[in-house]
Amino acid sequence: MVAMDGLSLDGCRLAVLGCGVMGSAIVSALVAAKKLELGQIRVTVNTDEELGKLDKALPGLRASCDNKSTAEWASVIILAYTD
Repeated sequence: MVAMDGLSLDGCRLAVLGCGVMGSAIVSALVAAKKLELGQIRVTVNTDEELGKLDKALPGLRASCDNKSTAEWASVIILAYTD
């Protein structure tokens, strides 16, 4: 586990492209540690079905299937895709 003491993400706009198991874990950890608020995070998934699942798991998180616009919005991008 990475220690987040002293980590400042003020003003950060985080995009997680490929918000599956790993991406969701990253988002959940950052929000739980109060390093980011959901309004500072946008994520992408591949299908509308995955959008529905993500909405239930992390209500209030802005999610879409549009990698381009999500990446353009962000100041920091995490690529969390797998094969």
